[in-house]
Amino acid sequence: MLRGIWIGSEGGGLERFDPRSGSFSRHRNSQTAGSLPDDRVQALLLDRQGALWVGTWAGLSRLQPGSDHFEPVFSNAAANGGASLAGRIVQALFEASDGNIWAASHKGGVAVLDRQLRVVGALHSGTRPGDA
Repeated sequence: MLRGIWIGSEGGGLERFDPRSGSFSRHRNSQTAGSLPDDRVQALLLDRQGALWVGTWAGLSRLQPGSDHFEPVFSNAAANGGASLAGRIVQALFEASDGNIWAASHKGGVAVLDRQLRVVGALHSGTRPGDA
């Protein structure tokens, strides 16, 4: 599990405070694969399986327990097999009772992802669940 207190900031990246040791570790965007997609962190979610989901100005990424590699979920309109989130600034994250992750963007889009990062649902401003 990704223990500690996670702190996202507007421009300073992501930090983890370890209360046992009293130390901080910092994660920043370094323009390399596996780094934080952007230093402007908007939303954090630690799910029931211990993964940390990070919403930034450059999309959504996931950090699995035991890893230092941020896995891109949505980073541009062509990410995730052509699926996209309306707007790439992820501002809110929620884990539903079925384990699916809901990600909301600044442009009114919501994507619902399963554990394999497949989009299983989407909403956009002006639509309601069940609308065709």
